[in-house]
Amino acid sequence: SLPAATVTAVNDSVVWSICRQQLQEKLQQNTDFASRFYKAISLILTDRLLGQSYQNQASKIQSLPNYYGSNKNINDPAYLNRYAAQQKLDSLIKGCSASA
Repeated sequence: SLPAATVTAVNDSVVWSICRQQLQEKLQQNTDFASRFYKAISLILTDRLLGQSYQNQASKIQSLPNYYGSNKNINDPAYLNRYAAQQKLDSLIKGCSASA
């Protein structure tokens, strides 16, 4: 089947892929993981949908850089959760790079 979307990277990027069947099995077997996974997906989609709104308010808020290049309200608890998740992912990637 055709992809749902295509993406063009502006900079050199690392792309990870997950086998759909293995992911579906993991989600069915581990409900705690599934809950965290779907919550993360919903936060990412929300972040992307609200990105334009945040950019329009950029002059009114203290900004922090994120992977989407938009400004975020650091007083927003939902943003703080996403920022913490980004920090954890960065740490994981650095750990994988160091052990390779």
